[in-house]
Amino acid sequence: MQRLIRLLDTLWKILASLKTGIVLMGLLALVNLIGSFIIQEGQAQPGQLERAYSPETRAFLESLGLFDIYHSWWFVSLLCLTALSLIIASIDIWPRFWGRVVAWRPRLGTKELAAKNLKKYIKFKDRTGDEISKFLERFLKDNFAAPWTKQEGKARYFFSQKGRFSHLGVFVIHTGLVLILIGGFVGSRYGFEGQIKLGEGESSNIYFSERGAGPAQPLGFWIRCNDVRMETYPNGSPKAYYSDLDILVGGEIVRSKTIKVN
Repeated sequence: MQRLIRLLDTLWKILASLKTGIVLMGLLALVNLIGSFIIQEGQAQPGQLERAYSPETRAFLESLGLFDIYHSWWFVSLLCLTALSLIIASIDIWPRFWGRVVAWRPRLGTKELAAKNLKKYIKFKDRTGDEISKFLERFLKDNFAAPWTKQEGKARYFFSQKGRFSHLGVFVIHTGLVLILIGGFVGSRYGFEGQIKLGEGESSNIYFSERGAGPAQPLGFWIRCNDVRMETYPNGSPKAYYSDLDILVGGEIVRSKTIKVN
């Protein structure tokens, strides 16, 4: 039992480590970079893979799942491991960061302050100690927040800070990253893509799955292409393409949209 606890504790520390998070995020970036250079099956035109790679290279890349990276088991595992690392890291550092919000009073004495390099000396003329204290309290409250004060011998310490909850910003970032990773997982496992080819004046209520290479699937509504046009640069090269589309349900237009592709 103790061996299991030690093993779990070691795994927890590894996954909570900043170095682990950097390595996992770096691997995700590298995989996405590889996916942008290697032609993916779902995006390839008929015969494109055969023309681009030799049979040996194609067999090697296919054995590693590099022709369909975003649906491979190891890519999904990497997404899950990265999300798990972020969640564990957040849980691990939460007490420390939350403590900065709720228990923000500094533990600084004369010796600690003497070692600090950031100092500013202000001379007050014809002011009593109480007047100076009130002035400092009002100044800190107006510019930062109500200060915490401490009397130590003849010295009095003032501490004030603004934006205590900004310490929790790291958890906002972690949450955003986890949501992105969850979206990648859901898209990889359950997402689908399809294509419709419509000429001017044509309409359809089906699409072809697997980016146009799979079987026909029902849309549940009709889509109609009213107009297709192209905008060009002065030299005649294409600048943008426009498609005027209607969505029809029960023969009635429920939405019209102009799609621009630059």
